[in-house]
Amino acid sequence: MKRNIVLILCCIFLSLIGIKNIQADVNYDVKDYTVNVDVQKNGSLIIKRHIRYDFPDEAHGVYYRQNLESNQQISQTQVWINGQETQQNDSARNNTYKLTRDDKGYLFKVYHNVDNQEVNFTYQYVLNNAVINWKDTAELNFKVIGDGWETELNNVKVTIKLPGQDVSDLQAWSHGPLTGTTKVDKKSGQVTLSLAELPAKNFVESHILFPVALTPENTNVRNEKHKAEVQKQEKQLALEANRKRKAQERKDRLWAGAMFVVICVGSFGSILYNLMPLKEKTYRPLSVKNAPHVFELPNYEAAVAQSLFRDTDPDNKALSAYLLELSVKRVIKIEPIPNKKKDYLLTLLDETALSNNEILELLFNKIGDTKQVSMKQIKKYGKKKHEHMNVVNAYKAWQKSVRDEANKLGWVSNNAKSAMIRRAIISGILMLILIVGLIITDNSAALWVMGVSLVLLVASILYFIMKDSIYTKTGAAGMTELRGFYRMMNDIGRFNLKEVGDIVLWEGLLPYAVALGLSKKVSKALIDNFTSEELQNSNFIYYYPFIYHNGIANFSNDFNSSFTRGMGNYSSSSGGSGGFSGGSSGGFGGGSGGGAF
Repeated sequence: MKRNIVLILCCIFLSLIGIKNIQADVNYDVKDYTVNVDVQKNGSLIIKRHIRYDFPDEAHGVYYRQNLESNQQISQTQVWINGQETQQNDSARNNTYKLTRDDKGYLFKVYHNVDNQEVNFTYQYVLNNAVINWKDTAELNFKVIGDGWETELNNVKVTIKLPGQDVSDLQAWSHGPLTGTTKVDKKSGQVTLSLAELPAKNFVESHILFPVALTPENTNVRNEKHKAEVQKQEKQLALEANRKRKAQERKDRLWAGAMFVVICVGSFGSILYNLMPLKEKTYRPLSVKNAPHVFELPNYEAAVAQSLFRDTDPDNKALSAYLLELSVKRVIKIEPIPNKKKDYLLTLLDETALSNNEILELLFNKIGDTKQVSMKQIKKYGKKKHEHMNVVNAYKAWQKSVRDEANKLGWVSNNAKSAMIRRAIISGILMLILIVGLIITDNSAALWVMGVSLVLLVASILYFIMKDSIYTKTGAAGMTELRGFYRMMNDIGRFNLKEVGDIVLWEGLLPYAVALGLSKKVSKALIDNFTSEELQNSNFIYYYPFIYHNGIANFSNDFNSSFTRGMGNYSSSSGGSGGFSGGSSGGFGGGSGGGAF
């Protein structure tokens, strides 16, 4: 027998833990919380609570607790779900509710299965003995929303309607967050409390005094005067609330003033910083538009040319240009595969080239069969994590080797580049802060100062961009030549290539055109200026298939597409009218709240 009792108690304990865990795991927001309270002549209240829940996940229902004093009860309960009335019973079936009472009050438990949707729940009930009739006043002191909510409530509105109009002796005070507002309408005998957000574990309390004549049937009577005591209490609470508001306003003004000073000082400091010359003398290369045409090939590879021209790591176009250069050097052979659109075959001719070359090692030994590899194979590779990492690591190693070769030329001053990056970051942050400040401030003086600061800051940025440079003397000269070379390829269709020089001059042009994104222009110019025999009797024989296959120079685009696909194949799994007062006037209903399960 004892064993059975222990077993039953353990099951109950585990069930309670399970229920608690289910409730704790339910995720929900309260989008709207509206309460309408109608005071009756007998001192009872008809309360209607409308709560709009937003469930992003699955839930099985909601609950609401109404805590009361020992002499209070509720009756005539009704519950609606999305406007449809539900039945009260103990079945726990979907779209029913259960009402239980304990020593603190009442608990509504509403069963409604929901998954990723908004639901409106409405509770209505009569609460007795809510109003006290004193000798000199009637009093309602009610925590309309208790502090038992575990989540923030949004768009809170409470309307309390007295059983009469033109109530000249109506007084109301509200307690809760100091951001709330109270509107007292004596003509209609109504008090309205509004609050945009009520944080979790906070309450909204209404303390109202009105003539005893409005609740003549009330049996909850006290044979003493109480009005002056309430007024004194509320005066103290209001003074304390106003003191806190003023203190907060002072803090806000001090904080805003300090931030304003910091922003202005920072802005003007940044302006002066931008106007200061760099410590290291630098030089500005000519722009592409002004650089003279250069017809000689650079003395560095095409991938290095792209890295220098853009001041970034080389991309897939530069890699395809690198492969073209290897084909001219007879390290590899590239040829279109007959009857297969956008597919090429790469054949390894010099096995010694694999030594310390991760990109070739990847293409031929890991993707291919050690001798050959096709675009189709490259495109399919990388679906497994280790294959994806093989592609990424080899590509990064190749990018680093190209970047290292570009840095060896000494074109860029690292100190000057770091200083310009610092200036850009500081100026960008201050610009953003000034723009936000201009949007949110309503002080005309602050607007004027920040507006001027923003204009001057932008002007200083333009000044250092136009004046300063990251290039050394050698770098400026080299970049001018490279830009001239780019301009020549961009303008290549405007002049006769044979008049500029014989075919030997143009043989190494195509890889640079591919790397710098001008392959179509250059290919077309070569076709227009030289015959098929001339192209095939020169080093262009190694490029010849790429110029004519599928139009003009499509190899770069096809390789770029295949290699990018290979890199991206793997997917990882991995509160009279006015503000609220702080404190509490001791109204009933404390601890009331709700949630979901």
